Amino acid sequence: MKGEEFEAFYRRGSEWAARKEARGGIGRPGDRSSHSGCDTPTEHAGEHAVAVKRRARKILLIVAALIASSPAFSETLRCGSSLVQPGVTVGFVQEKCGPPKSRETFSEPVMARRANGTAYEVGTTSKEVWRYQRGNGSFPALLTFEGGVLKKLEFEK
Repeated sequence: MKGEEFEAFYRRGSEWAARKEARGGIGRPGDRSSHSGCDTPTEHAGEHAVAVKRRARKILLIVAALIASSPAFSETLRCGSSLVQPGVTVGFVQEKCGPPKSRETFSEPVMARRANGTAYEVGTTSKEVWRYQRGNGSFPALLTFEGGVLKKLEFEK
């Protein structure tokens, strides 16, 4: 440092020290040399440990919330540039993915319970299961439709 630069640097440091003294010895934010209320270095270390634990807890909660709110990848099928998820229609799937390798249609009884707890059949529902072969290295996809809407998407292993 040249003489003038050193003098300016020293003056700024002296001004800061005077302001610090006027405030009762409390340093600026981030200054670790002195802390109001801290009588010993171990007291400061304890405060720091508590702050680190709080910060870690907040980060952990944020990460957990993000994981919980993200859609499960096992319930998403990519067809070209489109994503197929439960809730889309038969027409949408066929438009985006093309015809399936195989189709199966079957009926299942729809059951209801009486007040006394016994079950009885109220009708039937038809389900369609489509199988898409997705190429080398990818598991085949099984899509189950009820009433023309995709209800279940799973991958064979």
